[in-house]
Amino acid sequence: PPAPGGGGGWRLFRHWLMARALPPEALHEATQLIGAHFGGVSLALRALGAKVGRRVYWPGSGFQGLVEYDLFEVGDDVVFGSRSVVMCCDAEEALPVRVLDGANVADRCVLLPGCTVGRNALLGSGGLAARGQTLEGGSKSVGSRHGRAVLLEPGSLAAEAAPTERPFGRAFYGREAPYRVIPAWAHALAASCSKAFAVSYRALTLSLALLLARLALAAAGRDPDGGAQLSFWGVAGPLVPIYVASQGAATLLALLLAVGCKWAVLGRREPGDYDWDRSSYCQRWNLYLSLTVLIRSAYFGRGLLEYIQGSAYLVWYFRALGARIGRDVCLYPTGGDPMMTEPELVEIGDGAAVDKASLVAHINSLGRFSLNRVAVGARCTLRSDSRLLSGATMLPDSALLEHTLIMGGDVVDQGSTWQGWPGQIVAVQQCALREDEGREEGYVEVS
Repeated sequence: PPAPGGGGGWRLFRHWLMARALPPEALHEATQLIGAHFGGVSLALRALGAKVGRRVYWPGSGFQGLVEYDLFEVGDDVVFGSRSVVMCCDAEEALPVRVLDGANVADRCVLLPGCTVGRNALLGSGGLAARGQTLEGGSKSVGSRHGRAVLLEPGSLAAEAAPTERPFGRAFYGREAPYRVIPAWAHALAASCSKAFAVSYRALTLSLALLLARLALAAAGRDPDGGAQLSFWGVAGPLVPIYVASQGAATLLALLLAVGCKWAVLGRREPGDYDWDRSSYCQRWNLYLSLTVLIRSAYFGRGLLEYIQGSAYLVWYFRALGARIGRDVCLYPTGGDPMMTEPELVEIGDGAAVDKASLVAHINSLGRFSLNRVAVGARCTLRSDSRLLSGATMLPDSALLEHTLIMGGDVVDQGSTWQGWPGQIVAVQQCALREDEGREEGYVEVS
């Protein structure tokens, strides 16, 4: 990596070469075949030079921005959320990033060069660990304001000295669970077989279309094996519509398989605690993700749901998974990262619009996994990169602007507009009803 105090052409070239030869996306694709959360990821990162402890729960999405693996240090019993960024190098120098024993780095966090997440510290959703910053052991922080994470609870000696072993470590590595824990090799086998099935399934569509087109030509007396001479259009005439129909049928079947797999493997979710050492839910959830790769990786690296985003078909799909969605709802017109992961715990009222926002009903805080309901009222708006944490509620006619976080258990007041991470009220909508003109809307800015 570039040396502190500046780099030089050779060091910069090595950084560029490593970023191109093994980008984080490529490593993420590889870990999907060996279990994205388990010990195989630890082995891969150690081989690349990282210092990794035991019983680490890795993010399912990998890390963005990580190039200098040998400057990345992770202690024992660390829990990572998804879609986080780890940067060990900036334009000036390279510095180690340390995540100490028992720490929890939640989803969408950013770890900048030289930062340290202390023992048993929690960096909550969207947290920013600034360059050279040390988060105290046992402290709890979230989001960012003025270039630093917002401190919710200061650390203490008792919290820092508390045992670091988490429910995941006790269940998966210690086998201390009331159910049969599936070993890592079995998760890897399920993921690899599911990936192979998905690839074969996509290839089967074209093979089936060619076979059916040949049968159609034979039925019409134009079998090429019988000596019939066929032009390009003579073959394309039956092949194209048959291929389109086969592709549509295969897509519909894939979605039906995903729905059936969800109900067979997970059943109907209910609010509650689902720690690894108390419930088999987390294990079944990982198996479900492996088995449904068929719809998440379809064409040109895009999932099937991305081709129906913003349409009524997507609403129907989530209703089939158990979501309670009202009329005239627009879901993810510009995509979702991710789309709702626990649909039966999400309720969306009539006329709501959800852009590239996050409606996730689970929370994994210091290894404690729980599910809570998420409610979006009628005519609510969630703009791009906004997020409702597990247990949050939006009352009717409220709105979240871009890059806004609503904490778990918080309620967005009716007619209010929020912005920020964590969110704050920036405007209040006032509505007056007129018989002849319908509803007239106005806004009052909140300082």
